[in-house]
Amino acid sequence: MGKTSKPLSILVEHSLVKTKEIEDLKEKGHNIVTVQEHQYDLVLGPHCWRMTHELLPYLETAIKRARVERYGGKDDS
Repeated sequence: MGKTSKPLSILVEHSLVKTKEIEDLKEKGHNIVTVQEHQYDLVLGPHCWRMTHELLPYLETAIKRARVERYGGKDDS
């Protein structure tokens, strides 16, 4: 697995940090940040995505869209 040329800073809820999918993102070079001091019920912001254990199969789609938002261009990276 290679390093990404378009790394993202990703805030991850603490219950998802130890999943294989998030570990893979770390290995690819993404900056994974977690906030464990408090569990939030709602996170608001222009770059927020809903991600639960059930939605992890859609993580790749979320990463692609986030890259488009950050780097511009097409959704093909």
